[in-house]
Amino acid sequence: MKHHNTAIVVSFFLAAGVLAGAGAGERDWSEIYLGSCPSVSADGKRFVFEWNDSIWLAPTAGGTAERLTPEESYESWPALSPDGGRVAYLSSRDGGNKIFVMDLATMHVSQWSRHSEGTGISVWTPDGKRLVGAALRDHAATQDGWRITFFSPDGGETCPLSRVRSRDAALSPDGRLLAFSRRGENIYRKRRSGKTPEDAEIWLYDMRTREFRRPATASENAFFPRW
Repeated sequence: MKHHNTAIVVSFFLAAGVLAGAGAGERDWSEIYLGSCPSVSADGKRFVFEWNDSIWLAPTAGGTAERLTPEESYESWPALSPDGGRVAYLSSRDGGNKIFVMDLATMHVSQWSRHSEGTGISVWTPDGKRLVGAALRDHAATQDGWRITFFSPDGGETCPLSRVRSRDAALSPDGRLLAFSRRGENIYRKRRSGKTPEDAEIWLYDMRTREFRRPATASENAFFPRW
C-alpha cells in the first residue's frame, strides 16, 4: 500500500471560556466558565461550544456569546460545517441522542438521525454533505456496540466498516483516509501480550483500496484522531 503525504494528529479537547451577555431567559449569565467541545470555523473567526447543556456561538477574538439552542433539551458535541454556515450537534429533544443541524443564517433546524439506540458526532465530510460519527448497533450496554456511521440530511445511515467497533473517527481532507480509534483486541493482527480491552490504537482505512494500516503514534492508548 502506498503512503500518502498527509499528517495525522491525536488531539485533546480543551476547555474554552468566553464572555456572555445577560438576557438568556431569566437567568443572568455574566460569564461562561469551562465551556467544552469547541469547534472552530475554517477562517478561524468564530467557534461553537457546549456549555450549560446548550450550544453557543462566539468570536474567537473574544466578546459576547450567542446561545443557539433552547433550554428545554440537552445539546452537546457541536461541529461546524466546512463552510462555517451550519452547526451539527446532539440533542435529546426527540428522545435519546440524535443528530440535528442548524443553518446559522436562517436558524432553521433539521433532524439528520433517528436511530433509537443513540448516536455520536465526530466531524463533517470535507464536502460538507454528510457527517461522520457513530451509532449503537448491538450490545448497547458496552463499548462494543458502537459502529462508525455516515449520516445524511435525509436521515440515511451507512456503516462502511461494519466489523469495526469504534466511535471516534475522522476523514482526511481529501476524503480518502478514515482515521479511527480501536479499543482492546482488534481484528487486524494478533493480540499483543499485556494489552487490555481499555487500551486504544489509531488505525487508518483507505476508502478506495479498502486496506487498513496503523500509523506510528506516540502513545499506545490514543483516542480522538483529527487531521
